Amino acid sequence: MVILKSEKKYAHDIDMDHTELELNSFNDFLAWKSEIENNTKSKFISYSTKHINIHGAKYYYFRCHRSGNFMSESKGLRHLKILGSNKINAYCPAALKVTEHTDGKCIVSYQKVHVGHHNDLGHLFLTADERKNIASKIPLDNILDEIRNSVSDAGLERVHLLTKKDLHNIEKSFNLSSNSVKHENDGVSVDMWVREMQNSENPCILFYKTQG
Repeated sequence: MVILKSEKKYAHDIDMDHTELELNSFNDFLAWKSEIENNTKSKFISYSTKHINIHGAKYYYFRCHRSGNFMSESKGLRHLKILGSNKINAYCPAALKVTEHTDGKCIVSYQKVHVGHHNDLGHLFLTADERKNIASKIPLDNILDEIRNSVSDAGLERVHLLTKKDLHNIEKSFNLSSNSVKHENDGVSVDMWVREMQNSENPCILFYKTQG
């Protein structure tokens, strides 16, 4: 990773912190993005399809997942979750613009200052790896206690705030209603079955290597 420039800006009475950096590949960008999200307790989501210019460069745009207005999909009245909506009904300027060149290198424009909210764990999503790991343990009755008891000196993470609602959503998204089919994707289903066998009282898996 190479930092091309870093500068402070002043806009709408708020100090902005803008950094531009170069990464060797889009996978390196995803790893960097995951690291800054973990370090800052934030999340950046894609809000636009990628664009390709005449030279073949691809552009990706990400914004803070708290930015925007809450739009209810319910047709009737319902209670919002205790913490409220993720959306702050306002604009948060924290954002990423990624330019992926034809040689694979990525130029990332990163505006890191968040406005209008705190970066708290309660409004974060579980990561894909966390959801997959939890899905391999369902329906263990003690899963909530097990995860909450895993808090270490490293500090509290989003997964330690796991709720029964999270478990229900994971069961639904991983299609865990069937004991034989763990997921609609065969590769993921096999991987989850292997994890379940390895965690059983009588593990029958001696060696397992995922594809690739």
